[in-house]
Formats: sequence, C-alpha cells, structure tokens
Amino acid sequence: MEERVPTTSHDNHHNHQTSMHEAGQEDEIDDYYVIDNVNGTKNNIDDQMPIIVPPHDTYVILVPKDQIYRVPPPENAEIVEKYRNPVQISRSGRPRCAYWSLSIVLVVAFIISVFICIHHFTLKPKNPTFYIKHFAIKTQVHNKKNHSLGFQVSMETSNPNNVNDIGYVEGIAILMYKGKKIGHGSFPRLENQGSRKTNTMEVKIATLSSKGGLPKELQPQSSNNKKSKPLNFNLLLNIPLKMKTWLYTKKVDVKVNCDFELNSIGDNIKVLSRKCDVQRKL
Repeated sequence: MEERVPTTSHDNHHNHQTSMHEAGQEDEIDDYYVIDNVNGTKNNIDDQMPIIVPPHDTYVILVPKDQIYRVPPPENAEIVEKYRNPVQISRSGRPRCAYWSLSIVLVVAFIISVFICIHHFTLKPKNPTFYIKHFAIKTQVHNKKNHSLGFQVSMETSNPNNVNDIGYVEGIAILMYKGKKIGHGSFPRLENQGSRKTNTMEVKIATLSSKGGLPKELQPQSSNNKKSKPLNFNLLLNIPLKMKTWLYTKKVDVKVNCDFELNSIGDNIKVLSRKCDVQRKL
C-alpha cells in the first residue's frame, strides 16, 4: 500500500519557484530572435534548436525584442559633418595654398625684373661717347678789315643706349694749349639722336685775340717745318643733354674732356691720338 506524503507549504513554494524560473527562461529565450545573416530571415530560437553555426559564413545574433535600432537624427549628422569638413578643407586647401603662393612669388619676381630693366635702361641711361676725327684751321672773316684764325673740330658722337634717345642742347666748347685757353666756341644742337646711332658734329672755335693771339708754335706759317714736334691740345665741352624714353625725358649735364695730339699746325694736319672722358655733373 503506497503511502502518500503530504506536501508541505515549503515544497509547494519551491515547486512554484521552479516553475516560475523555467517559465522565465522560456520567456527570456522567447524574447530573442535568431537572425541568419545569410538568408536575411529571423525566426524564434525554439525553431532553431539546437543552433548550428557554420564557420565563417553564418553568424547568429540575439537581439532583444524590446531594443529598438533606428537611424540617428539629422542634427547628429550635421554635427559630424562640422567636424569632418575642416579636415577636408585643410587637406584640399593645401594644394591651392601652394598654387597661390607660387603664383604670388612669380608675379613679384616678374615685377622686380621689369623694374630692374626699366631702372637699368631708362632711369640710368649711359652717357654718349665722343671721338675727335679731324682738326682744321679756318680763317674767320668778321668784316673787310678784320680777319682772324679759327679752329674747326669734327667730332663723332654715339648713343650707346638701347631704348634712350639723346637730344643735345647747344653747349660750350673751350680749346686749351699747355694749360692756357686759346679758343672759345659752341657745341651744336642736335634734337634727337636715336639709340645706337652715330652722328658727326662740327665744333667751331674762335681764337682769343684779346689774350695776345696764338702762341708762336701754333702760327701756320711757322708750323710747316717738318721737324716740328707733336702738339698736345685739350678740348673741354659742357653740354646739356635730354635722355628721352617712352616713359619720361630726363635732363642731365655732361662734361667732356678730350685730350688729343696733332702732328703740326699747317696744311696737312693729322690727329695722332685722342681720348675723351665723359662725366655727368652732379
């Protein structure tokens, strides 16, 4: 005869807790989905028991039902873009910054080179050069009773500048012999001498009779002696110049000092040597 043992309240309470625990596990398991990342389907975990996870291809993810996944709000995206844009601008701006820096350097170098060329060719033009070609004695007739000897010096002037034209204003010419002034004249006017051009100028000099006339060795009748020694002269010129360019016209005064040597003062005068130095007046 089987004896029944009455259940106590403690056992009933234990069994009740056990049932509730098992029911809670089922509910907890039932609160999850099985997501197959290959097929893209979701099923209850009870339908997939036991779970077999193929290596490398299939992953099982338990997602609580009450957890909601959604797209972040638009303001979050704007905040992220604000942090991303400065980096992108700085990276993309580096080539532009280098390009503009190189462009500025090239423009500045071009402006400096143009300024140097203008300064070299226009602001600081070269002085003209002078060269004595011939020397002659001329008789100057003042009236029927007054005659005097004079000199005529043929000079060659050259403009060495590439872009500057030179205009010669009438200047002063002084002839010196042994440190004494023996003649006075003028340098002729020339309106425009083009760049790299050469012109011949005739400088007429009158003797200074008030100073006692010419020295004896400079008299033509006494200079026909073949044994006469070479004669050294000095010609001083003060000439105002106009340096002309497309940009401006600059006025300068030059002082020319020409030392030359003649074989004699007679019928056949030859220039043995000559040298002319040109300086600008300050």
